[in-house]
Amino acid sequence: MQEIKFISFTPQNGRYQISYPSDYLIEEADDGIVSITCPQNAITLTLSSYTNNNTTSEESVSKFFNMMTSDYEPISDVIKATNNDQLILEGKFYEDPIWWGMVGYL
Repeated sequence: MQEIKFISFTPQNGRYQISYPSDYLIEEADDGIVSITCPQNAITLTLSSYTNNNTTSEESVSKFFNMMTSDYEPISDVIKATNNDQLILEGKFYEDPIWWGMVGYL
């Protein structure tokens, strides 16, 4: 099995760092949305980050998740988990199908 070489990438907003296989294609749009695409099967991972200048609560993060996914038909229940100061939301939605995941810092 051939060893996979990874490249590290930090978007212009500096909010996270991700490593991806060197043969994948990466693109950052003007609005800060990052897309990483596998050239072999055209599967794309899309990353975006949002900031909130107010106090964040489980309710506000859940409302934001619901707003962002409201145009998609769910094919699973939304799973909620907490880990220290993180709220993790995950859901699967019908549209090719897509998966939505979100981490909110409380």
